[in-house]
Amino acid sequence: PYYWGPAWHPVGFLLTTMVVTAVVVSVENKKYHYDKGVYYEQAPGGYKVVPAPVGATVSSLPEGAVLVPVDGQSYYYYGGAFYTKNGSQYTVVPPPVGGVVAKLPEGANEVTVEGQKYMEYNGTYYQPAQHEGENVYEVVGAE
Repeated sequence: PYYWGPAWHPVGFLLTTMVVTAVVVSVENKKYHYDKGVYYEQAPGGYKVVPAPVGATVSSLPEGAVLVPVDGQSYYYYGGAFYTKNGSQYTVVPPPVGGVVAKLPEGANEVTVEGQKYMEYNGTYYQPAQHEGENVYEVVGAE
C-alpha cells in the first residue's frame, strides 16, 4: 500500500483521542472530524477512521493531493477520496468514471467480476492499467 503521510490512517483505524488540529465537518446532520485528509467519527473508545463522506466540504486539501482531470473537469484525489473545488472550498464527490490515479489506499482489495480483475476500495472499482510505463488505476464504476 502507498504511504500517504504520517497523519493518514486506513478506514477502521481507531484513535483514542482526537488530534487538536482536527476540524468538525457536518454532512446531512452527521458530525465528522477531519484532519489532513482523514475523516473520523466518534466510536466506542475513541474516534474511528471512516471513508470520506460525499458532500463533506473542507477549506484545504492535504499535502500530496493530486489533480485528476476527467472530461474537462478538474478533480483532486487524496487517500481514496475525490474532491472538486467550489470557490475556496473543496467538496468530496463520488469517484468520477474515467478518473486515473497512481495510488490506492491500504484496504483496496483485488476482486474478480465476470472473469475480469479489478481493485475495489470503498465501493469503487478500479481497472489496473499502464500509463507511460507506470501502474495506474482507472475508475470504472461504483456501488
